[in-house]
Amino acid sequence: MVLRRLCAAMIPASLWWGMAIAPTLAMPGQPTAIVAAWILGNQALEGVMGDGLSVRRSNGGSQTFEFTASIFPPGRLSSMAARGSCATPIYRGLIRSETITVRDFINGVGMDRLEFGLRTVYGLDIYQDYRQASLLYAYPLPDVIDLGRRLGRPGTEGYYGEMRRGDRYAYWLEIAHTNTGMAYSGQITVFLKEDLPKLVREMGGQADPVCENR
Repeated sequence: MVLRRLCAAMIPASLWWGMAIAPTLAMPGQPTAIVAAWILGNQALEGVMGDGLSVRRSNGGSQTFEFTASIFPPGRLSSMAARGSCATPIYRGLIRSETITVRDFINGVGMDRLEFGLRTVYGLDIYQDYRQASLLYAYPLPDVIDLGRRLGRPGTEGYYGEMRRGDRYAYWLEIAHTNTGMAYSGQITVFLKEDLPKLVREMGGQADPVCENR
């Protein structure tokens, strides 16, 4: 009940009550002006004039919600990222990735919470594309997790992440843990499939260096 009272000042209420499902109107690959207008009119995001391509709601720092749209692909901003993945030019007027980030040092952040946020912000079609997407890479590797457990350090792995390829978009889910193993922060990113090989390689996986868009 305490969290529900805090929602109005912290995280858009519909992310937790879950009944108002926003339509899918602005996605990666679309112009920045369209995405900015969609953020402003999306009831789940509750954007206001001046938010632009990002929305942030906070409750004193211990609980925050953020939505950010970017012209860059996810991952490191390198010379490749400046040009675009696999030498595909970055068009300054087009969005390449959109990220939902939730931090909660009180109740924690689980995968189900991030997935619920994805469905609320984007609607059922994108949520189903994510659920049916192929899992391409997950980290950390099992031996890293086992080592941390044997050493009695459940937070050794630090981050857990998954990268998936759906029919329409690629998805990156990542959850951060404290040294005691509490999941305090999580993000889920929707981005263009052609940027997936770059991200997989950056996170330690192996990917076909040829861009895929299937």
